[in-house]
Amino acid sequence: MDENLFISIEGLSSENLATQILAYILSNSSYATQQRIIYNIVFDDNELKDTHNRRAGISTQEHFEHFGRPDLIVDSPNDYAIIENKFWANFSKGDQFIRYAKLLESLETAGNKHLILLCIKSRLPSLQENILSQYKAANETYGDIDALMSHLKSISINLKFILWEDIIEKITGSGFVVDSFVKFIKSRFLHQISFSEEALGMINSQKIPELLDLLWEGVDQVRFSLNSQGYSTDRMSQSRGIYGFSLKQPFGSLWIGLYFLPWKKYNTPYVIMFRKEWISDDYPLERVQDSLISNQFKADSDLEYVYPIYFSGKLIIDEIMPIITDVISKVNNRMAE
Repeated sequence: MDENLFISIEGLSSENLATQILAYILSNSSYATQQRIIYNIVFDDNELKDTHNRRAGISTQEHFEHFGRPDLIVDSPNDYAIIENKFWANFSKGDQFIRYAKLLESLETAGNKHLILLCIKSRLPSLQENILSQYKAANETYGDIDALMSHLKSISINLKFILWEDIIEKITGSGFVVDSFVKFIKSRFLHQISFSEEALGMINSQKIPELLDLLWEGVDQVRFSLNSQGYSTDRMSQSRGIYGFSLKQPFGSLWIGLYFLPWKKYNTPYVIMFRKEWISDDYPLERVQDSLISNQFKADSDLEYVYPIYFSGKLIIDEIMPIITDVISKVNNRMAE
């Protein structure tokens, strides 16, 4: 496989992305320690050998006519392992697992043959049930997974189920790439979303969409009001959790609007925000920073400088507009001193 991580994962997502990064870790000599840990989980042989010492080849999505494209293959003189990664996807064509078992059975010169299903804990029972259903549809009925494992063992195939939770627990703390990979797996696949009864009550009503409509409309009203007072506003910016606009000032640009991230931090949906990259070339950065901090902007590790706009629920224009114009005036006056 390509030794450049970014080339190897370009255009990939979800299961294929995770598989390719795992393959990169197993292929790159910089991760020999992690390789030994992973192989000990996969083969359970206590040899503590890395990929180089096992003389193993790593491949992904290799095509086998009539059998398909296994996610990941580890091929060494002693072992031949097909590792199929499943997060949320189902088995393809209704017989994917059987096809991979038959592929292993057809390999006469391979070492110890391993068929590995890599998945998250919450999906293991349904995937095992699906595997038994595949065999039942092919007129091979096994009472449970243990019975299937015994059958496969009789034709020299070791069936094993490995949990992502077990792998990431043991390789955490292994440097930027591996730790970022662990965080990706946790946030995308292991974090299970659930709602409290109170939250469900709000979701299953008109409250949230009505409130968001009011908050977005409030941003529009503030922008129109500033324009009518002679301020120069720029284009709107909007995405998931962001709705606002830029406001041109002599020292650079401010951003005003609704932003979910500071909302979670400061308990108010509306903020005035400034970033260093928005500064005018005519103003020293230290001078602008001093003016912002002295007028109650908060130095924020994610957003640089944030002024939370607190309001009590009165008319948006009557309450928020004086706050915004007062802060802008004070910042500019401070820089003029």
